[in-house]
Amino acid sequence: MAIETVLLTGGTGSIGVWVLEQLLSQAHKVIAVIRPLAKFKKHFDEKYATYLTNGSLELVEVPDLTVPGVFDERASRADVIIHVATPLTTSGFENTMIRTTWLIDENILNAAKKSPKVKRVVISGSIVSVVKLPEGLFQTCAEKHAWAWMNKEKPKFDLVVLLIPSVIGKSINPGFKPNKASLGGMSNAYSYFIDTPQLSYVFNPWMDVQDVAALHIRSATDIDNVPGNERYLIKGPGVLDMNELANKIREEFHELRGRVPAPTRQGEGNLAPLTTFDTTKAQRIFGPESQFRDGWSSMKDTIADIARLVPNPPTTSP
Repeated sequence: MAIETVLLTGGTGSIGVWVLEQLLSQAHKVIAVIRPLAKFKKHFDEKYATYLTNGSLELVEVPDLTVPGVFDERASRADVIIHVATPLTTSGFENTMIRTTWLIDENILNAAKKSPKVKRVVISGSIVSVVKLPEGLFQTCAEKHAWAWMNKEKPKFDLVVLLIPSVIGKSINPGFKPNKASLGGMSNAYSYFIDTPQLSYVFNPWMDVQDVAALHIRSATDIDNVPGNERYLIKGPGVLDMNELANKIREEFHELRGRVPAPTRQGEGNLAPLTTFDTTKAQRIFGPESQFRDGWSSMKDTIADIARLVPNPPTTSP
């Protein structure tokens, strides 16, 4: 089934910008919802000038994604929607994440229902949806609402939710700045290994950002081979071990050696995972996890970005 035009949300985020990059390289037309556009306009004008000129890329500034009807006109021209825009916060989860995430999802679904063209909506979910965490179920509510909406409205399009793990790898997000207070695997890598008194337990599972982006695109555009009205749990191959990674970082990045704690003794690294994840369904559709980038290659890209963007330890006040 031919897919020509993709409506993309979150096109300046760590995952969304890779989705945009890959969509354009595959000759799709992209309507990218940007928030705010002024902050990134120079970057887009320079990097994507050809696509903007020939009409392959259309940038749309939408300051508030929770406003009802905000996606309607754009969705009317799209064959599929890839929705990766996710509000992130470290406080006020109820209003900033739980409520807001569903309001945005609902706007996407309502716009898709009104569209005469949309065949599929792909939404970025979270692996925490299948993990019982005391304070970490901020994505679960929105996804449950989305499936309830689908059951009630019975639209002509179908829905795919990708439950993504901790995401690491190279950032091409023009606004990316490593920040230990931020959420996400890339910022977490900064907290785990660099400018810290001791190594932290590394969250598993994980996946490279380029692979995550590719699966979003495949889910949206390969409708004949990726069944819809399904949720897929995805992750990269193997597990990440803090001692092994710390050793490699200290060996590979000499400039960071004094900023990365020495590994603990062998055998005192990551404990056995408390939770195992069954990705059989995803592997049956997308192929084996061994095809995806390995943990060190992905983490190496993340650390390289941190070394480049934070070349010196932060100063501390006396």
